[in-house]
Amino acid sequence: MDFGKNLRYLRKKAGLKQRDLSAAFGVALSTVAMWETGKRQPDLDTVKKISEYFGVSADELISDGFGSACAEPELKEKERPLGLTGMSDELAELRQMLRTRPEVKMLFSVSKNASREDIERAVAIIEALKSSSEARTED
Repeated sequence: MDFGKNLRYLRKKAGLKQRDLSAAFGVALSTVAMWETGKRQPDLDTVKKISEYFGVSADELISDGFGSACAEPELKEKERPLGLTGMSDELAELRQMLRTRPEVKMLFSVSKNASREDIERAVAIIEALKSSSEARTED
């Protein structure tokens, strides 16, 4: 089982630090370091959370050679399946915003169970507020 190597590969591919994973999964920084070195293994629930976080299956996360199979340089980023690259640039940007901007996290949180129509109305309201704000600053 190459869980530690795979975790390290996915973390680096996503441009994350061990402390980012520590915060994301509510574990000590040393725990993440021990996972990556193979000195410790997470429980099954945590493996599932980590696999969902990176958009890979639990099987991929624990499989032998996963990281090296993904590092084929001849494939362009857009040609690689999302599960094999860890995440796209856009997803990485969204995750970074969720980590660093509490208001964005709040917006995602309240929209989790909203209908498509409710979300479209909310977007229209936000766009109108932005337009109004921009118009005031131009005057």
